[in-house]
Amino acid sequence: LGETATSTRSMLHWLSPVASATHSRSAVYLVVQIALVLALITLTHYEMLIYGLFIGLIGETLGLVRPLKRSFAVILGLTAAMFVARGLYFSWVGIFPFMITILPLIFFVVIYVYLFTRQLEEKKRAEDLLEDLEIAHQQLSEYAVRIEALTLTNERQRMARELHDTLAQGLAGIILQLEAASEHQEQGHNEKAAAIVKQT
Repeated sequence: LGETATSTRSMLHWLSPVASATHSRSAVYLVVQIALVLALITLTHYEMLIYGLFIGLIGETLGLVRPLKRSFAVILGLTAAMFVARGLYFSWVGIFPFMITILPLIFFVVIYVYLFTRQLEEKKRAEDLLEDLEIAHQQLSEYAVRIEALTLTNERQRMARELHDTLAQGLAGIILQLEAASEHQEQGHNEKAAAIVKQT
């Protein structure tokens, strides 16, 4: 029965990411874990299990319960449950030396798990940011290609307009000169008309 409880608790540990999805799931998960811890202590009547199992559950709570204030409240509750279990199962005599021994250990575990959890969160945030930056870079590259194409199109249109305007002005000048040559020819100024035609 003790092995069954241990393996069940181990399987529940691997389900903790699913349990952390909602507050109600995490509450049910913690209640089941506490029940299994108490069952193991009852079956084995081994005092060191209180240290190991409750401290492991306290560490797991930091990664499971959100926000941080709520997880600290649950940790205080688990610490109180550990002291009560110690007193009920193994007598209240020596509870104060037990508290003096266990509280620094709990503090160390809480700080360690908190820092580890923060590091994982920061890593996830950095990965998400990197993914967003890659998407933004790809979009900027696409925009740059579009802008280059638009700039090239605008430059071609500007050159076409300038070319059209230059040709139109040139043709208008030629027409005026030929009309002037025609006038000179009608008036009998053939040399002048020939010079204008040659210049044109």
